[in-house]
Amino acid sequence: MVSADNLNLDVLEEIFSYLPHGPGLASIALVSRSFLEAVVPRLYSSICFRIRQAKCYPEVMTPFGAILAHPDLAVYVRNVEIFAIPQSLKGNKLINHPAFIRECSEALKLCHNLSSLKTTVPGAATYFFPCINDKTRLEKLSLCANLTTPQSEYLLSLSSIKSLELQAASWSVANILPKWIQTSLHRSLTHLTLFMITDLNEDVLEATLKQLPDLLGLHVISCPKADHNVVLRIARHTPLLESLSMSVSEVNKIVSLPTCELSCIRNLALDSRAPDPQETVSAIFQYLRAAYFPMISFKLRVSQKKFVVAFDLIKSLIEVHGQSLQRVSFLDCELQTKAIDHICKNCPKLERLDAALPINLILLQGAFGKAISHAKNLRIIVDVDNHVQHGARTQLTSDNVEFFLSRTPSLRTIIDGNRVWTRQRSRNNIFPVKLERRPTRKVGTHWFIPQDV
Repeated sequence: MVSADNLNLDVLEEIFSYLPHGPGLASIALVSRSFLEAVVPRLYSSICFRIRQAKCYPEVMTPFGAILAHPDLAVYVRNVEIFAIPQSLKGNKLINHPAFIRECSEALKLCHNLSSLKTTVPGAATYFFPCINDKTRLEKLSLCANLTTPQSEYLLSLSSIKSLELQAASWSVANILPKWIQTSLHRSLTHLTLFMITDLNEDVLEATLKQLPDLLGLHVISCPKADHNVVLRIARHTPLLESLSMSVSEVNKIVSLPTCELSCIRNLALDSRAPDPQETVSAIFQYLRAAYFPMISFKLRVSQKKFVVAFDLIKSLIEVHGQSLQRVSFLDCELQTKAIDHICKNCPKLERLDAALPINLILLQGAFGKAISHAKNLRIIVDVDNHVQHGARTQLTSDNVEFFLSRTPSLRTIIDGNRVWTRQRSRNNIFPVKLERRPTRKVGTHWFIPQDV
């Protein structure tokens, strides 16, 4: 008789490779020796150290301590994410725990197959530079890069990076970025994210992008000196861009731009900082229209409170890209029901819609249900905060969900805050739904990064 325990080890490893990272993997490791041996590669492939683990240090062993105790585990490590560092008291001052820094650094030296490293702790990157400059398989690097001039020189030794993300970088990092690209990354880099860099200006950005003609993803968000005008003006150096994210400033027009040559854009994200972004966003649509491209994903986030997206703005978007759009997101703003109706009617490939559901579902449930019924391929609806109506949010009930599912047969999932409603299989015409708690959003993920449906 065949049982799980006497399955081939390769089969078990293949099965466990599809499981998400989380406490479930540790529970599997406790089932039996064969399960432990099969789940270890998946369990240690990604290591994430968060603040709740930092609070338990040194009473609870860290994943890095486990690797030092069992060096044979290091071969499985592919991704490391460090979002917190334990603190210790030195005199009257809190400092990063030296024992943890030493433990983490020694463990990273053993991880020769490391392909991704992410740390959001200010100043933490300098501890790990000596441990990763010999990692030939390191392809993805994300740093909180508030470094001094001598510390920035370490970056020049890092090569073969394909995806680079710099957050809150200092002026010295911004200054050395073009040189780093020229000496080490101009052949390998395909995705570049620059987030909250005050000293990033047009000259630095242009000197950087001139050396990256094969760049596929560019995300420049919350950089005051690099707004939409700067990014669009310099993007002529990267004609192969597939993903573009930029901040829309208070300059309500497009100025001094060359002819648009961005014909490969598939994902566009706009972060509006303007009091009234309607005119600017519409101007961006008109500018990009010159080089038609089949956009798959569009995201708009508005910092202005109580902002309602104008219907004319929706029409200008759908007029050009309606036939290709699959994912549409309107964050921190309100979308009128007639705008949702227009999107669903004119986007035949729409699969995911992120928008604020009507506050008064009792009165507007029918109108919203009719609007989404036009989307024949809609699979996911995400109810987001619109920052227009304040106070207690209206929670979806099972009756609301079943009504929406009955109007849109393709709809499978509705996400409402931290709740996930999922259509269950049924042999008759009823629509049973399953309610689950939404998994916690992965720490450090940005809203503007393209995602699968």
